[in-house]
Amino acid sequence: MQRIAIIDVGSNSARLVISQIYKSGAYNMVYNQKEALRLSQKVDINGMLTEEAFTGTLECMHSFATMCKIFNVDKIVAVATAAMRNAKNGKELTALVEKETEIHLHILGGKAEAYASYLGVINTINIKDGIIFDLGGASTEVTLVKNRHIVKAVSLPIGALTLTGTYQKGDEY
Repeated sequence: MQRIAIIDVGSNSARLVISQIYKSGAYNMVYNQKEALRLSQKVDINGMLTEEAFTGTLECMHSFATMCKIFNVDKIVAVATAAMRNAKNGKELTALVEKETEIHLHILGGKAEAYASYLGVINTINIKDGIIFDLGGASTEVTLVKNRHIVKAVSLPIGALTLTGTYQKGDEY
């Protein structure tokens, strides 16, 4: 048996899921926590994550690290997506997270993010051919699937938060 924590720091929210993995390959979720970070809204005009983004992310990751200790996690897999990938100082934030929490936060490239979405979908539903859309806060991954294999995947810089920030100005009524 092994306890694994998966951490996803997205452009809108961060999530921690802790699962118990059994020798048979079966698993069950032990703990689930979600925090609204809204990182893609905390980027300055120079493309830098703000102090507020750093503070909120560090607080969240300290909380996640504490929960991993409480639940005796054996392994942590932690990724960050578009907000950190696009920010000029995203790597600085991941380095600070690792220094303060010992959690190595890996920034996924767009194609790797699309592949992760594909794996989640293809192993959840029985489809042979299709298009997978993964709408996030700062990006959308589109993956063409034929015979349950990726034909083409692309990450577009269009997300729910980036579109809201661009087009919703408060006077739409």
